[in-house]
Amino acid sequence: MNMLAMTRIPVPQADSFQGLLRNRWAGVLMVVWCFIGSLGRAEAQTPKPGAVIRDELRKGGLVIYLRHAHADQGEDQISDPTYWKDCAKQRMLSPEGRATAHKIGLMVKGLQIPVGKVYSGELCRAKQTAELLELGPVETTSELNDYNTWKAQGNDPQKLVAAYQHRLGAMPPAGTNTVLVSHTQRAGFCAHPALDLIEMGSVAIFRPKADGSFELLATLRSSDWELLGFAELPSSSHATAPAPGGPAPYSMKFMGPEAKK
Repeated sequence: MNMLAMTRIPVPQADSFQGLLRNRWAGVLMVVWCFIGSLGRAEAQTPKPGAVIRDELRKGGLVIYLRHAHADQGEDQISDPTYWKDCAKQRMLSPEGRATAHKIGLMVKGLQIPVGKVYSGELCRAKQTAELLELGPVETTSELNDYNTWKAQGNDPQKLVAAYQHRLGAMPPAGTNTVLVSHTQRAGFCAHPALDLIEMGSVAIFRPKADGSFELLATLRSSDWELLGFAELPSSSHATAPAPGGPAPYSMKFMGPEAKK
């Protein structure tokens, strides 16, 4: 006897078939609903980078290291050991750079970020950037000069890193942040890798510690400041997100090497 001929494969009736489809779709919808719900809970528990960085800055106690704004007017005449004393012998801010520096200052004030002290290097593009911020009196210091200027002044290159570290590890006055306007730091003579790759007009935010050391919290491009007014940063932003479990340290965001200091 042919067993295949004797085997009957049940065919679902129309009503039972439709019920099966309804049950399957109900299951799919339940899975989707649960997934969406879990996303909502995860979002509610995840710190918003924009708000976190802004709120940390509002508390004070941080060092904002700003590379001078865009500068492409002229060149540093380093063959003259006194070039750093004469703006006419230095690379100067462009009109774009001057506008950017002023805008950054407006954003810092608009975001209600307290600034206590403002320091800059002695080259004109650094000092002028600091002045255009309009965040307070500017004090110049050789400890924020670039490698070429530091060397031209007769200082020991090996002591340059210690000078940078001294500024980054100095605790700001209570309830305020300190602004340092400087340059990229030459490879091998930089206090942190972020400062070897930082773009013009960008900042690296550090938290000084009681023992004089410091940690990097975030890096921001000049266009990112206005984004700190939002709870969540758009995906195109270069502001870094906080590490799980707390607002610091933020993961590093390198921003591309440039030859000029």
